[in-house]
Order: sequence, then structure tokens, then C-alpha cells
Amino acid sequence: MANQVNVVIMVDSIGALVAQSLEGNCLMVDDSPYCSENKGSLNLVTRCTYGQMIHWTVKAVDVQTPVSIKNVLFESNHFFDFPKTETENLDTLVWNGKVPFIGVNPVTYNYKILLQIGKGEKSELEIITPALTILPFLGY
Repeated sequence: MANQVNVVIMVDSIGALVAQSLEGNCLMVDDSPYCSENKGSLNLVTRCTYGQMIHWTVKAVDVQTPVSIKNVLFESNHFFDFPKTETENLDTLVWNGKVPFIGVNPVTYNYKILLQIGKGEKSELEIITPALTILPFLGY
């Protein structure tokens, strides 16, 4: 089992700001060894297991307009404790979190990612459709 799953978010910064939407201006992929679903869309379902680190990274297609991850919020926040990004430095593009133990049945948790695109009014956009599916811990 890989100890880390990388989720990469690619954003067309200018397109997203003009449309005030990430739909059609953003895609998500991961390198999970467990055959994630909907790669290349905003509906990515990353499959992972207990103890793995999830490593979110955001990349801007337009290097003139930086993008950062402002927050990652789960519907069940008591299971996930990810630190908030408290910085004006938009070069902070990575969030990490450790997958908790959930028992013997797979569980899917929806989450949303708040992105900061550049600065100013209407520069925060969110992705509300990804999820993590935590597979049962089989032991080693």
C-alpha cells in the first residue's frame, strides 16, 4: 500500500474568475492504487485506506494568476482534522490529512475545497462535489 495518495487540482484561473465558476475550468486527478472514480472531473472519488496521507496540491494553468487551497471541509469534520491555511502567501499550495480508522465497511465522505484565485472580490470559489471513499482496514 502506498502511504500517500496525491490529489492534484488543475485550475484555469482566468476562465474560472471570468465565469465565476470552476465548472469547465478545473479538473481533479489522483494516484490512488485503489481505482478512484471520475478522474479528470470535479466529481473525483478518491479511494484510500486507514493511515494513508491524502496530499492535495493545486496547480494554476495561468501562472500570472495564482491559486491556493484555502480550506478543505468534510461533511463529518469530527473524523478529519486538517489544518487551515492561514497565510497571504499564495505559494502555499498543499494540504495534507491522514485517513482515520472507520471500521470494516467502506464509507464515503463528501467534502468541499475552497480555492483562492488571485486576490480581491469574488476571488474565492469552491468545489463541492469530490469525495473520499475509505476502504476497510485489512491489517498487515
